[in-house]
Amino acid sequence: MTIKPFEESLKKASAKNQSVITLLTDFGNENGFVGVMKGVILQIAPSARIIDVTHDLPPFSISAALFLNEWCYSYFPAGSVHLCIVDPGVGSQRRVLIAELDGHQFAAPDNGLLTPILKRKAAKVYHATNDRYWLDKISNTFHGRDIFSPLAAHLANGVAAAEMGAPLQNPILLHIEPPKINPLSIDCHVRYIDRFGNLITDLDQESYKEWRNHNGCSEKETLVLFQDQRIEGLSRSYAEKNQGEILAVFDGYDRLEIAIAGGNAAATTGLGFDALIKICVTGAE
Repeated sequence: MTIKPFEESLKKASAKNQSVITLLTDFGNENGFVGVMKGVILQIAPSARIIDVTHDLPPFSISAALFLNEWCYSYFPAGSVHLCIVDPGVGSQRRVLIAELDGHQFAAPDNGLLTPILKRKAAKVYHATNDRYWLDKISNTFHGRDIFSPLAAHLANGVAAAEMGAPLQNPILLHIEPPKINPLSIDCHVRYIDRFGNLITDLDQESYKEWRNHNGCSEKETLVLFQDQRIEGLSRSYAEKNQGEILAVFDGYDRLEIAIAGGNAAATTGLGFDALIKICVTGAE
């Protein structure tokens, strides 16, 4: 297999420090797809450090990819390239994007996955149409190997995004309802479900603290409502509750989470993506 422009990329790579390329996909680890993508990357950018964020996203879940990508990218050093692939439209006319923000670069399909990145004023986005930076042979079902991996590797080698395509003015942006913060209540939404079945919302801790201080209430005076459930007070950890008890806690994502100690909140409650969670002051519900 010929990977182009191989010699040119190697020359650029030899002059660079090791670049970080992160991978975030719904491909799983059972079918060899991820390993082959890494092989393509390393042929073009042999000094790249490849970091697996996850390959266990729910299949076809653009929402889950969107949440994790926005949360995790800033934990990596500036100059990192983030390859994000959940691509139900693979093989169709959907576009291939390269985005840039705060010294980070992102390669992803144009399906809304990069919405939080592209909504930032400082973001730049390009339609990657220059097939010089793809593999010679393109499969209709595996653009992760044939298009996205080569693009990420060339970016890591220092090829400018502008060489890969023209600026794009109309990328697909998904409508994401933000938390609605009212004087006495907050309406937030489930945005991610982790492998333990914990329900992660879009309410960050700083916004909650500002609301709580405005109301002069404590964590223990906070009420969490959904379905017929009523959680009185927030917990500081899972261990504060007994096995099987439901709780609300700010988690490692810095988001309010609904969990069951030693259990699966998603399976128990039946709540899924976009489910509404209401926060209010005890006695004001």
